[in-house]
Amino acid sequence: MGIIRTPHDKFIKSMMEHPEVAKDFFNAHLPPEVLEKIDLSTLKMESISFIDPELREHESDLIFSADLINKEKALLYTLIEHQSKPDRLMAFRIQFYMMLGLKRHVIQNKPKPLPLPLIFPVLLFNGKRPYTYSRDIFTLFGDLEALARKAFLEPFTLIDIGQIPQEDIRKHQLAGLMELSLCHADLRDLVEEMEQFGLICQDLKVEIINEIVEVVVKYNMQKRKFGAEQLDEYIQIIKKTLPDNVGAVAMNIAQAFEARGREEAFDSTLHAIELLEQGHSLEEVAKETNVSIKMLQVFRDRIVKNPA
Repeated sequence: MGIIRTPHDKFIKSMMEHPEVAKDFFNAHLPPEVLEKIDLSTLKMESISFIDPELREHESDLIFSADLINKEKALLYTLIEHQSKPDRLMAFRIQFYMMLGLKRHVIQNKPKPLPLPLIFPVLLFNGKRPYTYSRDIFTLFGDLEALARKAFLEPFTLIDIGQIPQEDIRKHQLAGLMELSLCHADLRDLVEEMEQFGLICQDLKVEIINEIVEVVVKYNMQKRKFGAEQLDEYIQIIKKTLPDNVGAVAMNIAQAFEARGREEAFDSTLHAIELLEQGHSLEEVAKETNVSIKMLQVFRDRIVKNPA
């Protein structure tokens, strides 16, 4: 229940706390198709609120739970509005509160939040004049109403990269480069990926190619975490499959990564030896430096215990 702010709130809450009053209220105002699904004899006022704290001076809410005929739970959301003028955005606010209610349910019922509860909203408005604004959130989108209905009410657009044929990905041009990189995980897949990569690059301007190639090659290397042998193989794949102007850029990037990797590995080794000399355990050093326990044992036995 929202914080009680006005005599209206107190009066309505005091009345609706009586199950008989709440049952008569919903029986009188809910649509028939909702009533036939709900067992009003199970109505229960919940001690929760979906209202934004900043708006509680003007409105409060009453949340009732009830069993559906199939024994699932439903929430009857009653928003009590105290502004003397209707709000153009009321349809939006009610939808927002409903989403907050569903979010609350999901969080409180992890790891098994499904099925989601039905939340049926009711606005109790006591303005001096009749409520005149639209109760349909989609009318708030103006000329985009039809598209808004499609976006909200139809299944969302799914792009399942792994299920898109390679020939279709090629047609996506620049987006195809991104999609190709996302849909493969193993080094053996890179030959086919790079061949497709080269075909797409043939139709692109040189300045765009260089920027895109840099991003794609870096991503491939970071994602796959190549070792030295794999990195050499990757460079050979680039040589064999990419056009000269693209391959040169890609090779420069790959070789720079290779050099940086050697430098970082050397720095990690020095840091690991320092930590071992300071008396840290193998596990602590491995966690800090990402150097393997096996290699750290070698460092400890040959360098730390037997200094020159």
